[in-house]
Amino acid sequence: MSEMQIVIPADFCFMPGVRACISRICAGLGFDDHEAYQIETVVDEICNNAVEHGSKTSQDIVVIGCSVSAGRIDFHITDSGNKEFRANEVFENNKRRIEQGWDLEEMNQRGRGLFIIQRMIDGMTIEKAGQGVKVSLYKIHHEEPAEMKYVFPDIKL
Repeated sequence: MSEMQIVIPADFCFMPGVRACISRICAGLGFDDHEAYQIETVVDEICNNAVEHGSKTSQDIVVIGCSVSAGRIDFHITDSGNKEFRANEVFENNKRRIEQGWDLEEMNQRGRGLFIIQRMIDGMTIEKAGQGVKVSLYKIHHEEPAEMKYVFPDIKL
């Protein structure tokens, strides 16, 4: 297993560099463009959440851990902590709303990111980490791109 860690200040200006790094890692591991884009998007969203919600100042840090094993990539994003934001509570509330039949469009614009990105990866957990929050996620590398299914409404001409 190969592991690496990136530590950045809790500042949005570092996100393009993180995204570029994730893109290079995915390309090197043979993820196709679609899978690589999903992974980049997910890690970017989690890091943005860590900066916006899990940090009090730009002096705080965000730690991005990455490990690679046979056919799988794992990320662990940990923020410094902001007691006013409870990520797991937001995620569970939105999950419950979806299960009750709410449409994503009906939900508040805020708090949908964790639910949406969960659909792009193979697994995700959210847990307390000291004063902060740790989001762990993984994506399994599929040798052949997964079949994409599109649903089109019936159109009568």
